[in-house]
Amino acid sequence: MKTETVDPLRSPPPAFGLPEAEQVAGRVFGVAGLLTPLPSERDLNFRVDDGRGTSFLLKLQNPADDADVVEMQTEAMLHVARNEPSLPVMRIVPTLSGEHWAEVPGEDGRISLARLFTFLEGHNPAAEELDPQALHAWGVTVARLGRALRGFFHPAAGYPILWDVRRASALRPMVPHIRDERRRALVEHVLDRFEANVTPALGKLRAQVIHNDMSLDNVLVDVRGRITGITDFGDMTHTALVCDLAVALSDVLDGRPDSLDMAGAMIEGFQSVTPLEEEER
Repeated sequence: MKTETVDPLRSPPPAFGLPEAEQVAGRVFGVAGLLTPLPSERDLNFRVDDGRGTSFLLKLQNPADDADVVEMQTEAMLHVARNEPSLPVMRIVPTLSGEHWAEVPGEDGRISLARLFTFLEGHNPAAEELDPQALHAWGVTVARLGRALRGFFHPAAGYPILWDVRRASALRPMVPHIRDERRRALVEHVLDRFEANVTPALGKLRAQVIHNDMSLDNVLVDVRGRITGITDFGDMTHTALVCDLAVALSDVLDGRPDSLDMAGAMIEGFQSVTPLEEEER
């Protein structure tokens, strides 16, 4: 199935109410229970409690998402489960016919891909919850996930996604839309430095498929701040391996007054699994 080419960031979420989502869970996956809506930027996510102590995550994909990209994400999760089974990554629950997903029509006629996963307990942390030990463990997990994805490839892995740090220069046409002159000048300066110092080195760096979004919104932790779940593979791409660490640092430490002091803990955690090469430093 090839979905219609639509800008995924502009496409409205799937058109399913709770009753329709319940029907999908039962008809497609054979799971019945209480559905609770969960946050999502552009998809529909529901927690499904079956009343027997088991919970699932039902994801109805944005209709603009290409099926090839969804296949890549799914295959990557299966690859991680085989290669690093102790990582807290959701497991895929097949449909009643044994497939990894099913096409389901929304109320507006648009087709979404429905997937069901095991549910991971925990909460999305605030940045200030994470002490140096938790940040070190976060860096370790980023590296372990990258190691688990080593050797994985899919034809859709090279699709253009603006969240790929390597493609930062593609943001330059948007700079004129920044109204504040000082902020606009700052962004221009950052892009100038990126193109002068980073772009020439990119071709020398290790590259592979990476998760690319180990952010506060996509990772669950327990009350001690230790990671209990990795929940979203939606920004995966083939890019420089070090971009995985860069994205995690920029998101997890964003807004912390001690961000520069705490960055070392995450970097040390990452390097305890995957030492950085000289060109990546």
